[in-house]
Amino acid sequence: MEEAENIVRRVCEDYLQEQIRYDREHSILPSQIAVAERMLANGSALERFYREIYPALNHDGITWKHALQCALHVGTFWTPEDIAGRRAGRKELEQLSEDISRHAAALADLLDRRTELYEHSGFGGETHYAIYEVIDATAVRNGHYQGWVREPLLALRRFDLKYWPTLSECIRAIGHDAYQAEIAADTSLTEAATHSSRPSKADSVRALLASIEDHRGDWVGGIPSSFEFSTPRWRIW
Repeated sequence: MEEAENIVRRVCEDYLQEQIRYDREHSILPSQIAVAERMLANGSALERFYREIYPALNHDGITWKHALQCALHVGTFWTPEDIAGRRAGRKELEQLSEDISRHAAALADLLDRRTELYEHSGFGGETHYAIYEVIDATAVRNGHYQGWVREPLLALRRFDLKYWPTLSECIRAIGHDAYQAEIAADTSLTEAATHSSRPSKADSVRALLASIEDHRGDWVGGIPSSFEFSTPRWRIW
């Protein structure tokens, strides 16, 4: 039994050495090299993980490598610092949505007040009054707009302003869009790693499990749906 476990560890570590050689020969992924070297240095701690993936996923000689590559990828690109940055980004986006909604409402009120004064105060100003004017002014250096959009858009000026949303309505729409925005992770790894509100050592493990899920499939090298870790509490990185 002990000899078989040693073989499993040696095979997995040989693969890590192979990855290190490849990355160095091609002068790529220095951070992945560092992770692979750290995994080699912590070989005893990884034996349990190796025993989880190699015997169960060695049916085609490829799948276990994909599982080990998932660990390399997570260790390289999903460090505690990376995860903390993503978690902070989510919080900032949530705060920005609130700020945009609040400032948009205030700006829309100011625009409405300016329109009211234009119409009733006896004074006016050379300011934009239609949404197509704003679009035309902001796209003055946009060659695609100038060449393809400007002429048909400005041809629509023949329609009275009652057919167009007011500037304040456009701003309020932007504010409402921000208000109802639900900030969501764009990948399963991001969702898994940042799911908890506070950082912990489990973040990277959850990211690894999500990466494994992303690599499940019926193709050659795909991790089968029947594969499950026994107790995913190993110390890998």
